[in-house]
Amino acid sequence: MSQIVISEPDITAAVAHLRMMPFSPTASMPVEWSRKRFLDTLTATLKANPNAKGTLPVAPGVWALVQPFGVDLVGPAFDQDVRRQVWVLLRSVGTDPDRVETLTV
Repeated sequence: MSQIVISEPDITAAVAHLRMMPFSPTASMPVEWSRKRFLDTLTATLKANPNAKGTLPVAPGVWALVQPFGVDLVGPAFDQDVRRQVWVLLRSVGTDPDRVETLTV
């Protein structure tokens, strides 16, 4: 199995998001502890779903999407890289049940 990596900006964004959530258990922790908790949770999620396709729920408003490393970068150096990279997807707002729009699909 190839190595899985995550970029520091993704970690920073996820930790900041989780620390701002209402009733967040990590809000009062030192940032380093929040970071470790997020990475431990992410690692456990990836281990539990080694062949998952699409997004994986990690925490409230946080999903992981595993992509080939460097898929968002340009250059031949990344064509040979066999690592995989986690992209963090965040939902920065919550649902307002009084303000919804019905979609016709």
